[in-house]
Amino acid sequence: MQPMNQEEKFNKRRLRSSYANVIFSVSLMLYLCGLLLLFVFNTNFIIDNLRENIGITVVLDDDVDDVDVRFFLKKLYLKPFTKEITYTSKDEAAAELAQDLGENFIEFIGFNPLPSSFELKVYSDYSNNDSLKVIYDVLKTNKCVSSVSAQYDMIDNLNKTKVRLSIILIALNVLLLFIIIVVINNAIKLSIYANRQQIKTMQMIGATAAFIRRPYLLKGLIQGVIGATISAILLSLTICVIVMYYPDIQILLSPIQFVLVFGFVYVFGVLIAFLTTYPAVNKYLNVKMKILY
Repeated sequence: MQPMNQEEKFNKRRLRSSYANVIFSVSLMLYLCGLLLLFVFNTNFIIDNLRENIGITVVLDDDVDDVDVRFFLKKLYLKPFTKEITYTSKDEAAAELAQDLGENFIEFIGFNPLPSSFELKVYSDYSNNDSLKVIYDVLKTNKCVSSVSAQYDMIDNLNKTKVRLSIILIALNVLLLFIIIVVINNAIKLSIYANRQQIKTMQMIGATAAFIRRPYLLKGLIQGVIGATISAILLSLTICVIVMYYPDIQILLSPIQFVLVFGFVYVFGVLIAFLTTYPAVNKYLNVKMKILY
């Protein structure tokens, strides 16, 4: 009886080890995937924010009437592409330049040569060459406007950078998802392998395939939920530590991002655990007893 007891203890330790290994694999892989998703969301946000902060400088004609300027700006505010308008009058422009120079240049030359102007910032959806050309035509054709200038090269570079980063991040996501599937699939297969004797024994005494599968599928779902919960906790702790050392990064984080990331972690964790457990159990249900070992 003693050797049998030792074997039972060994099997129990092996089962506990395989169970813990699955949970560890699920939680680690989902944690890495969650971090990458947060990086994807915030990278797009940062680039879009940079694009929206590159303004279009519009210089106004000296002869234009103040009433016409106010009417023009009000019309411009109603345009769907307008995010923000910062108006600078002739006097404000002169005061800023005098402060930069450290002297009153108007007293030296006898007049204020600086024109009134404003900076137009557009939403990221309109921060591309095609939309900016349309906006340029809208601005340039107005009688109040003397000249329009924009940093088209910088905007174009940011757009190209966003495309490149999106391709790279999508490729990393696909690669990481593949690694997650392989790692979790192997961990669950090892867990089911440790139970192969029980599966065949239950099958030999007349248990149906559905009856045998049920506890293993339930265990797989529980492992997925536990692994997703651990990864969600690790993600929360990681974000708290980052915010603690870099408080400014908090403005990049939104509740929608957390809902999407944590929702993905839980849904994907449960699905992958279920979808890998089902075929693993079926494998040992269909295998012949003589080739089981």
